[in-house]
Amino acid sequence: LIVDDTYNSSPQSSLMALDAIKNIKLSERAKKIAVLGDMLELGQKSRELHKQAGGALGKSSIDMLIGIGRLAHIACDAALEQAGLNRKVIYKCDTTAQARDIVASLLKKGDFVLLKGSRAMRLEGIF
Repeated sequence: LIVDDTYNSSPQSSLMALDAIKNIKLSERAKKIAVLGDMLELGQKSRELHKQAGGALGKSSIDMLIGIGRLAHIACDAALEQAGLNRKVIYKCDTTAQARDIVASLLKKGDFVLLKGSRAMRLEGIF
């Protein structure tokens, strides 16, 4: 199952997307994967807002996070810090092409993928 929410991204819409997927039930072996691109046009609070989004990702029901872009890397670091002992698998990519290769190598039948990022990040290129 793929949810492509890549037309626009903001901290609020990212939190709403995480809230929406928390109750999705998957088979025992299936994973919830979030592919997060930079949230652009956030101004001077951009780094802090990405850190907050990452903290929410660290507490969320996702099993794996793939961050694309410099700002998404901040979110990845915050997610790892917030996850604590409940470590999540986290990948940092510079390009959508790198993320596409990771997703292709890890994706299994029954997995859930959320694509979330600003339109300019072109996350639809993951699939």
